[in-house]
Amino acid sequence: MFRRIALLSCALLLAACQSNSINRDFDAKRDFAGYRSWSWKEPGVQYQPDDPRLRSDLTEQRIRQSIGEQLDQRGLRMAAGGARADLKCRPG
Repeated sequence: MFRRIALLSCALLLAACQSNSINRDFDAKRDFAGYRSWSWKEPGVQYQPDDPRLRSDLTEQRIRQSIGEQLDQRGLRMAAGGARADLKCRPG
């Protein structure tokens, strides 16, 4: 009985250590030093799986804010109004 509980505990512990999958898509050969401005590419956040229960305006706001802060730290500024941006970002 103790062995079963120990095995179950180990299985649960290993399952809890599973990491989230993050996908990044960029051209490693591209020189990003020339980019100065950025804007959002629509559609916005794409939830996987596409389940309406997962959608949250607050989550999307936090994702966009975090991306904006990271780009700002790297010297890129959000393109003003209808100005053409050097880089288009789509969270998802």
